[in-house]
Amino acid sequence: MKRYLSFLALTVLLFTSCGAQSQKDYTSLTTVKVIKGKDVAALTKQTEYTAVYLWATWCTPCRSTLKKTIRQMMDTVKRDDFQIVVVALSKHPDKVQEIVDKAGISQTTYVVNDYTFDNALGDKMKMNKIIKSINKDVKFLNQVPVVLMVDKDGKVYGDTYSTYDVKRFLSGELK
Repeated sequence: MKRYLSFLALTVLLFTSCGAQSQKDYTSLTTVKVIKGKDVAALTKQTEYTAVYLWATWCTPCRSTLKKTIRQMMDTVKRDDFQIVVVALSKHPDKVQEIVDKAGISQTTYVVNDYTFDNALGDKMKMNKIIKSINKDVKFLNQVPVVLMVDKDGKVYGDTYSTYDVKRFLSGELK
């Protein structure tokens, strides 16, 4: 009986300490906010038009696009009816914070980490769940990064936009 109680106590201690380690403290994050994937759709309803940038920390083209295209878009497209929502698909918000700091992104970056995957296939699945939460009729997208143009009613106008395309879209050329 003593062995059983000792084993039980050791098991409880082991699981309790593992649980404590798995809880993350995100208080050190300055511009990164952890949200659930289903909450991204609500962010697109804050202005008439939203460019949703979906990216992953493991993706080299994503980091390059963040640093060049998204930052340029933030610096040059200034309108009251337009916003850029940056969404990282990652289980590591601290890594996202490091990357956005390095890219010079000072606005809030949202991290969706409520899915169990952390690889290319998993991130594509996460991305498509997020896109479907915005508009269920959008086709399956098979790559990151993605820049979606969305209006506040959830209509998705396209899935690959440069700064030039965003300016043309907002001027009415690409609608």
